[in-house]
Amino acid sequence: MLKIQAYFHPYPGNFQLLQADFHILDVILTWKVCNRMFFSIVSLPQLNYVEQNTYPIIGRRELVKFPELSLQVLEAKIDTGAYTSSIHCHSIRINDDVVDCIFLDPDHPNYTGETHSFPITKKVKVRSSNGEQEERAMIQTSIEVLGKTYNIRLTLTNRSDMRYPVLIGRYFLKKKFLVDVTRINQSTPS
Repeated sequence: MLKIQAYFHPYPGNFQLLQADFHILDVILTWKVCNRMFFSIVSLPQLNYVEQNTYPIIGRRELVKFPELSLQVLEAKIDTGAYTSSIHCHSIRINDDVVDCIFLDPDHPNYTGETHSFPITKKVKVRSSNGEQEERAMIQTSIEVLGKTYNIRLTLTNRSDMRYPVLIGRYFLKKKFLVDVTRINQSTPS
């Protein structure tokens, strides 16, 4: 069992987390609110203690680059609810183990109209936010976030009805970043 003493004060009232006992499946929280004690038991499949300084913090939206795709400064939605990452493209044609596509739409400032060809890393079935399941080609490329370059797997799909052309899912985020949903654009690509 790991015991951690932590204190925090959200805006309404005197609110303190006095002690958290971490078990394999349960978290027992002891709360003190206005000098009254409260206890909560929260069941969790696994709890990993992560120090704040371990990973860089990114916001709910970030400015990213895709150097291998010749795409500079795109705003990406950081979505911890999505497993895979995806990028908007159209004219997607799959021929055996190769996929051809054109990134972005003609009205996007970074649109080139250039057709790109990639080897398919694998084909995956993805359930979209509207509940429909779709088979997508997945490619491997590089992404620049916070000035550092990483490998990323992207599914190719038409995101023309979405606000952001890039969605970054938790498969990429895992063991690289902490996400603070109160922040945006921590990256400032040059």
